Amino acid sequence: WVCAFSVNQHISICNSNPYDWDPVFKRFHPTCNCSVDKIDDPDGRAAESEINKFDDMMKHLAATGRCKHLIAVDKSMDLFN
Repeated sequence: WVCAFSVNQHISICNSNPYDWDPVFKRFHPTCNCSVDKIDDPDGRAAESEINKFDDMMKHLAATGRCKHLIAVDKSMDLFN
């Protein structure tokens, strides 16, 4: 299970960010107006949402004894830029 490549976060977050404040620029992060069908998941329980499954997957992997959690970042941190 590879979260970074299999989870479409965009469909849940691109058109709204009521709490996504940028502390550096002192403003809300911009939203997009793409035509992708959005998933509204205010309580994190929508079955069709892909971003609310992380905790369940980590619990499952830990229970099977094969839990490995790797975070890879490039040396210059461009991934987060």
